[in-house]
Amino acid sequence: MPAASRYTPMRVDKMILSCSPDDDEQNCRAIMTYNCPAAMAYCCPGSSKEWTCIVDTNVSLQYKNCLYSKEHQLLFALTCSYDLVSWDLRDPLSPSLVDCRKIDFPEENKAWHPKDLTCETGEHLVAAGKDLLMVTQYVLMSVLPDGLYIDANNDPTGSIYEQGFPYVTIDFDVERYDPATAGVKCVEDSFMGRWAVFVGYYSDAVALPVAHYLEVVKPGSIYFTDVLRPWIGFGDYPCGGHDVGIFDYWKQDGVFVLLSM
Repeated sequence: MPAASRYTPMRVDKMILSCSPDDDEQNCRAIMTYNCPAAMAYCCPGSSKEWTCIVDTNVSLQYKNCLYSKEHQLLFALTCSYDLVSWDLRDPLSPSLVDCRKIDFPEENKAWHPKDLTCETGEHLVAAGKDLLMVTQYVLMSVLPDGLYIDANNDPTGSIYEQGFPYVTIDFDVERYDPATAGVKCVEDSFMGRWAVFVGYYSDAVALPVAHYLEVVKPGSIYFTDVLRPWIGFGDYPCGGHDVGIFDYWKQDGVFVLLSM
């Protein structure tokens, strides 16, 4: 594994494929984010097990998420400083930086701004045809059985992890990237009605056209395929492994709707 950071130990956070090796073994690329903060690397599983670090001296190595777009034949990555970076990986040994732009978020909807309650955010890149989407998930980290929220930073007893309270997704934004302005705008209801979106922290993101899968997916739904944090233990205290479900893009009277778990 390539060393692109002084942070140890090495840890793989996410692994994606540009296509199935069975369909195009020669041009298939395996891409991973690893370490914390995350670096990126890729290899050509059909011909070599050697990994090449994806790095440019002018771009931060700290990546939040990545996505390979078959429509554009490019790897897109979101950095921790909210730059959107695109890479050409056709050369198996030398990635080529295509573009790097700071995303221009509307002032009223900065991706790093919390909602009314203290929460964590997770950003997912999704390709919906030729459109690039960013799905931002807002998560309350400790929720009691009665639905009340405990802020871990203001817990006088320090017992939240001991009790293993789950985290709960309370809201999300879906925005479409405009390459002409480097800005993002909330998608229209009509646009989301054509897609069902699958996102995960440790796997690839997929948008399926609903018209092709009417019997198996719900229009305007976001399927979260894995958890914000895997199950971990703080000593004997359980934590994580919660909150996988199907969420409706459309709100009812401003209330976030959980379709199923």
